[in-house]
Amino acid sequence: WPDITCFFASSSSLSYVPPTFFQNAGKIKYIEMYYLPKIHHFDGHAFDDLVNLEYLEFNTLGLQELKSSWFTNKLNLREIYITRLNNLNSLPEDLFYDLPSLSQLTIKDNLGLNVIPGNFFKYDNSALQLVDLSKNRLVRFDEAMVDNLLFLETLRLEGNDCIVSKDCDAFRMVPGQVRCSCQMSRYWYSGKK
Repeated sequence: WPDITCFFASSSSLSYVPPTFFQNAGKIKYIEMYYLPKIHHFDGHAFDDLVNLEYLEFNTLGLQELKSSWFTNKLNLREIYITRLNNLNSLPEDLFYDLPSLSQLTIKDNLGLNVIPGNFFKYDNSALQLVDLSKNRLVRFDEAMVDNLLFLETLRLEGNDCIVSKDCDAFRMVPGQVRCSCQMSRYWYSGKK
């Protein structure tokens, strides 16, 4: 791994990644794992040595859970894409705790995901500007969940089955501060809390 900065993996037959696979891979900045439907698990410390990681994409994996430990000590991580993990049905509250460089978070097209924990963004000290939670199966999203996201510009919720606690046009205290798109086919609004 001495000079490798990018890692791409795609294979319909790969079913196992050894816990030490990324050991001593500290120069890797970009990881894209695409169409690995037989990968159901990574060790809790599989990504420990990736201290310079800036971009991470998990797309069409068989993962059933995401672990907070995968994101520990990732001070340079700016973009995370978690898409089409259809075996995923929940997220740990502290999944992205302490990622100061994170500006784009996309968790979309995960057909088993119907809940974002209420405190999911509570301890966030990132520079998140874009949060895309579209096309999951979310059943509720509360405005208070993103109160700590001081730099948030875009929140995407379309394609969910959710009730939003407040009309999108008035989603933030400062009108126009956040572009919120949630008027798509399966989205519906209810003023009920």
